[in-house]
Amino acid sequence: MNLHPRSGALTSGELQEALRALGENADAVYLTLKNLGIRGRRCSTWSCPVARYLIQSGFPGIMVTRLWVVPSRGRSVDVSPAITQFIRNFDDEDMYSDLLEEDT
Repeated sequence: MNLHPRSGALTSGELQEALRALGENADAVYLTLKNLGIRGRRCSTWSCPVARYLIQSGFPGIMVTRLWVVPSRGRSVDVSPAITQFIRNFDDEDMYSDLLEEDT
């Protein structure tokens, strides 16, 4: 599922736009991901819910940390305080557990 169909090369501006679309605070990020049905793993730079969202938005090979998003090509992009807090809550505070990917 490609949430934001694109043609041609992806730009850091498009990546920043996709990140902004997640929301202005941690709870808004959570609700966006929940409404989109996106799940992920805790403490995983490659398969956390934010990384999965970006991959489904057309950004392959993406890595997400608490401070940056690192695309497979191009420059790293800073994440917003909202995304940083969401990741902290998800990874460390055991919040948003309904976004956990089920073990198969």
